[in-house]
Amino acid sequence: MKNRHWLFVICLIWGVSSCDKDKTSLKLDKRIKYYTTSKGSCLLVEFTYDTEGRLTSRKSCDVEFTYQYFSDSIRFERLVNGVEDYHYIFALNPDGTTSGYVRYQNGQITSKWAFEYDANKFRTLRINIDDTANYTVYTMSNSNVVEEKFFSTDDNEESTRLTDYFTDKPNSLSYVNYGTTFFGASSKNLKRKEVLITPQGSEEFGYSYEHDTYGYVTKLTTIVPGIDTVVTRYTYQ
Repeated sequence: MKNRHWLFVICLIWGVSSCDKDKTSLKLDKRIKYYTTSKGSCLLVEFTYDTEGRLTSRKSCDVEFTYQYFSDSIRFERLVNGVEDYHYIFALNPDGTTSGYVRYQNGQITSKWAFEYDANKFRTLRINIDDTANYTVYTMSNSNVVEEKFFSTDDNEESTRLTDYFTDKPNSLSYVNYGTTFFGASSKNLKRKEVLITPQGSEEFGYSYEHDTYGYVTKLTTIVPGIDTVVTRYTYQ
């Protein structure tokens, strides 16, 4: 559990607006060119895309993640100093979302996961195919993921993450902005607060944002009370 709260911070940065117009109707579809962060072993992360706006590379220092697209699958590869560490094969549904992946390392399959979605392409379930007691269930409200319940057989415990959102800040840190819409739909608003509840207790994370005149997030401040503050700054194409 000791690294789980920072995993959630990384997930928001990687992965997760205001002006005088109707903020909730803005089309914030520019791709993220790079971001810088105040914490971590590498403070600059750069992105490249193909002509269809799909992510082809994410690079930070000597680590690069590459994406190759095929009609029925995507190959995702992690390279360290140009040498493969591991790779995933994502299978694709007819609507372009991924139905799951198989992870390979050193020529061996190390894990297999499957995804399920609702009619609006929001993910509802992530489950380990070989260990179905290892899963995450997602609950939606007003097009935002408000609850995630997950059970880890590694920790042998169930945990819950509850998320509260700003109602006037549309999400410009979405799968669209990272060119990874094969993961499905993203929450429509920016996160305001998260609470992680585990058998050991609870942790709270707070988020604040600065935006450009078009409503794109240019600065994200992540606050873990009593632990640390991380500042991430975004530049778009």
